[in-house]
Amino acid sequence: MNDLKLSEIVRRKISSVKGIHETSMSAESSIKDDLGISSMEFITILTEVAEVLRIDLMKFSEKEIVTALTVGDLERVIASKLPKQGEKVINFNHGIVLKAWGVVLRPWMEQDVGLIVESATDPLVWKYTTEALSNKGDVVKYVARAMADREAGKRYSFAICLEGSDAILGSSSFGNMSAKDGRVEIGWTWLAPEYHGQGLNNVVKYLMLKYGFEELDSHRIEFKTDNANPRSCGALEKIGAKRDGVLRSHTLMHDGRYRDTAYYSILNEEWAQVSAALCHRIESGLKQGAGYTQNVSIAE
Repeated sequence: MNDLKLSEIVRRKISSVKGIHETSMSAESSIKDDLGISSMEFITILTEVAEVLRIDLMKFSEKEIVTALTVGDLERVIASKLPKQGEKVINFNHGIVLKAWGVVLRPWMEQDVGLIVESATDPLVWKYTTEALSNKGDVVKYVARAMADREAGKRYSFAICLEGSDAILGSSSFGNMSAKDGRVEIGWTWLAPEYHGQGLNNVVKYLMLKYGFEELDSHRIEFKTDNANPRSCGALEKIGAKRDGVLRSHTLMHDGRYRDTAYYSILNEEWAQVSAALCHRIESGLKQGAGYTQNVSIAE
């Protein structure tokens, strides 16, 4: 986004709050004196601009807000939070759909509440997670939170389906993104129990890794999981992720337990090798009749 566009957004928001014509404002206009904007009105303007630009309001420090005395100051503070030239970020406004091998990843929608498979509330799914869907009310809240996080530019969550079916079998997300560092996390992943060990997770990881490295040009894609969950740790290692280490007593779980969090990652320079190996693994599973593919036609 260029400076002119940013200036237009800032000035339109100020004028909408104070009824001042945009053209009467210069970069040197004092926000509190010349324009007569109160602290609450200033926060309202900043909040609205942040929402338009998909910037997390938590990125603004109290000092930055307090010392923004002129329109120009406010524009500079906001500009400092925008991605720099060459930095790629996920477009939260774009309905991203990823497909391969009969698997479809698409954004969550409000009507998806009734499409999540019944087995998603099985306690086995949520044993090692920070939350649990134990009833219909939890499912409703889960979908609403996934959509709200995307709207706020915090997390891009996908519903996992099979081609030709509306049933939702699980979910996975991009989150904890740092455009400056070229870093993104793939996580918040769960699958209905009947799809555990059936090859579906390999396809989900491949689609998201491919998008992260080839579309977002990420330098590092990371994963974190419960160190007490050998199945999850093993699955990450099988797709080619390297174990970085463990943070002790790191995350409070839904059952009140603090987990030791194991971190894994794949780097951009490793992607070509990881991609080839993961594709081979998926293709081999399909030829052997991977469980999720009963209705998927496999070309020889």
